[in-house]
Amino acid sequence: MKNILAFLLAISLTASGFCEIINLRSGKDIKENITSMDKKTITFDNGKKISRQDAGMIQFAKKEIKQNLVKAEDIEASPEDKKEATRLFKEAEKLKKRYPGTNGIVLVDEGDYIYRKDGTRIIVSRYAGIILKEDLKKSWGQVVGYESEGRSRTKFLKASVYTPDGKIYLLDTSKIKRTKPQAKEKFFSSGGEYMIYTLPNVQVGCIIDYTIEKETYNPYEKDFFFPTWNFQTSSPVSYSKIKITVPKERELHYKAINFNGKFSKSRKPKITKNKETTSYQWELKNVPALIGEPMMPPHSDIAPRIKASLFKTWDEIFDWTNKLYQARVNANKKLKAFTLNLIKDCKNNEEKTAKIYHYVQKEIRYIAVKLGIASGMGGFDANLTWKRRWGCCVDKAVLFTAMLKVAGIESSPVLVMTNTSKKVDFSVAAIGFNHAISVVKLNGKKVFLDSTNSDFRFPAMASFDYGMKALNIFDRSIDYIDLPNSKDNGSFYNYKVDIQPNGDAIITERMSYTGTREAQLKSYYRSVKKEDRRRVFQRMIKSVSPSAELIDYEVNNTEVIEKPFSMAIKYNVKDYTIKASDIIVLKIPSFEMPAQTINEVALAKRKYPIQYSISMGKYYHYEINFPPNYEIVSMPKNIKLKNKHAAFNAHFEKSGENKIICEITREQISRFVSVKDYAAYKSFSEKMVNYTKNRIFFREKK
Repeated sequence: MKNILAFLLAISLTASGFCEIINLRSGKDIKENITSMDKKTITFDNGKKISRQDAGMIQFAKKEIKQNLVKAEDIEASPEDKKEATRLFKEAEKLKKRYPGTNGIVLVDEGDYIYRKDGTRIIVSRYAGIILKEDLKKSWGQVVGYESEGRSRTKFLKASVYTPDGKIYLLDTSKIKRTKPQAKEKFFSSGGEYMIYTLPNVQVGCIIDYTIEKETYNPYEKDFFFPTWNFQTSSPVSYSKIKITVPKERELHYKAINFNGKFSKSRKPKITKNKETTSYQWELKNVPALIGEPMMPPHSDIAPRIKASLFKTWDEIFDWTNKLYQARVNANKKLKAFTLNLIKDCKNNEEKTAKIYHYVQKEIRYIAVKLGIASGMGGFDANLTWKRRWGCCVDKAVLFTAMLKVAGIESSPVLVMTNTSKKVDFSVAAIGFNHAISVVKLNGKKVFLDSTNSDFRFPAMASFDYGMKALNIFDRSIDYIDLPNSKDNGSFYNYKVDIQPNGDAIITERMSYTGTREAQLKSYYRSVKKEDRRRVFQRMIKSVSPSAELIDYEVNNTEVIEKPFSMAIKYNVKDYTIKASDIIVLKIPSFEMPAQTINEVALAKRKYPIQYSISMGKYYHYEINFPPNYEIVSMPKNIKLKNKHAAFNAHFEKSGENKIICEITREQISRFVSVKDYAAYKSFSEKMVNYTKNRIFFREKK
């Protein structure tokens, strides 16, 4: 058997025992099987015990994880298989009438979670569904499992295909493929392996039916047991069930989320107790498909789901995360000296924070190499990340805190679920985050910063970091990350339009930005070679008019993160004005909003809220100079539109004899528009878009 090394991090082992070697701190080795281990003592199957403090490292033997290879042609479908196939087809025929036009129907979706006294756990999940349209053949035609070396093993118990003509194709374990996780851009991992089985002869009208068993025989932390379950998908679900079993002395803390309407009575689980265990079971029948709407929240924030934990409070999780992170944020002499030199010219803590923030963004590349839970969640030591100049979000957050600590500034790594993913319900204490950022205490306030990216000018960070709760590790608190002020995530446009007597126009645009848009554009234009930028701007002005000709352009501060990014273009447009009889029509540059910009309000009614990523603002200033022989016939009327979610203002006025000044403000104030507010918000959006169709009308003086 292949050995692996596991650190002694309060890991608890299964009672069956699978340890080969204990490396004692004295230098001696013990070769015995472990039957139990607690915080003080390790007990072997021969009755011998040693103090846990005497053990330095444990070498675990990997459990046998390969299934016995059985070819499908070597076995026949059992009477039970045939009976189940008949039952499922009968159920499917009934449901096809209830859900006409659907691409498929989930017939069975079951999960059985079993947590044992020693902290090991097993999950058995079954999924069966009928494929009714071609688009499901690929997504439903593969069975995928995952196992971690030395920690978990996965077994395909069943993977069958039932055809309408009565044929049954059984699992062929010899065709299960194993593969390491594919290296995505800037991300690498090790220690795990995918198991992939392609179901044979999958066609429209077939039923797929598979069962997977996953056992975690060496959990990274004994009490970290956080089962979750979603009951609704984009296809109708006939039957969905989760059953969670724990030892009778353990209490399960749980929440049934989004159990609304006809499912509200199913919030409470069916609880079954016996001498050894307590089981909690939830089930839903005839769950309709979750039909998407433009810019709706993630499905997990809409669908009925269960979240559970063995913890009543976050204390145990805070204890564990603090232990991980506190050990990693202590700078060595070299990092201390470097940090102090980096901030030597800074006048206050805000300048010091900005200096370090920009350094970690720019000089520490985003690359993730994860070898286990300690490095995956706790990150690598700050000194190591600084030395090798790369790391993932956790690594960069740890380094950021270590350098701020040298500067005497209090901060902490923070765990979040980005706002493009499901919302974390913090009423149940469970680890389930996909990103790490930082919180810094400045001038009595908590300032959240994300050093993962490379172009955010202090104190801005990525749009997916706002408007959600966060786990503040060192403060042991749950914080809320407020949305930025609209102007702090804004686009600022300054136009000068010089109309020529012949109807041509010379247009000068000057643009500056804050927040996410600034970072995006800075990154983009830095990637464009200087000799290619002219072509980029030429394409840009052609969207104004095919006759547009570029005169000049500039791009500023693409390489300097500390300075504001800006750009400008100047171009000539032939026949920019349109003459109709004696009326001259001027279309205001970049003023009209196409209807597709408000697709989220296209529906007459919505079932789900609208969700934006972040608050934002767009601010336009126009100076329109027209020839002396023009006179104004009409301008758009000034308007102010506002509700609690957004605002739109437009103000036009004549300035002197031959000039019009226009100020336009568009602000998205909130991230969510509730179903209750939808009608008013739809009306606001449509009025705004219709207003931007206005033009300025002139005529020549007689």
